[in-house]
Amino acid sequence: MLLQLILNRNSYKKHSHVSRLRKDFQGVKSVKDNIKTHHLVKLAVLSSFVVVLGMVVKIQTPVGIFTPMCDAGIFVTALLFGAGSSLAVGALSGFLIDFLSGAYEWMFFSLIIHGLQGLIVGWSLKKKQVPKTVYRFFSLVLGGLVMVIGYVLSGSFLYGWALSIARIPGNIIQTGLGIVIAMIVESIIRKVIQKL
Repeated sequence: MLLQLILNRNSYKKHSHVSRLRKDFQGVKSVKDNIKTHHLVKLAVLSSFVVVLGMVVKIQTPVGIFTPMCDAGIFVTALLFGAGSSLAVGALSGFLIDFLSGAYEWMFFSLIIHGLQGLIVGWSLKKKQVPKTVYRFFSLVLGGLVMVIGYVLSGSFLYGWALSIARIPGNIIQTGLGIVIAMIVESIIRKVIQKL
């Protein structure tokens, strides 16, 4: 009887350790789930913000509509949050701006082009530990170049080379304004964060 009582006590201790470990593991798992959820919410808010700005601030030209705030939003996301976030924001916002504008033929091209644009900028910024202003500028220019080349190729597929080449100056202005706006906004955000 005494032996049975001791064995029961030992098995109780083992089970209590196991249940404690399970609770600890579930707590860690829920923290990870919360972080993932927080990240997804952040990306959704950023994408929505970029879409709204892209829909409001448009430059109308004879060869098409250009949205510099879309580029600015993608660039700011890349500068602050890295390649994965800017890929998601770029792809989603580029797609949704074209969808909501009725430019359905551009939707999937914009998804790929703006997604790559964000990915390239975020990836090139990651290569340097502490990016200086000049390095950040060239990373943004590289992303802008990806966007311009992407729209030249997709435009030639949709409408031919003549219209596609005619749109190059507008795309350069779009990405140039996006770079300037992004660098200003990003520096302001960093200063605010440092003061907190």
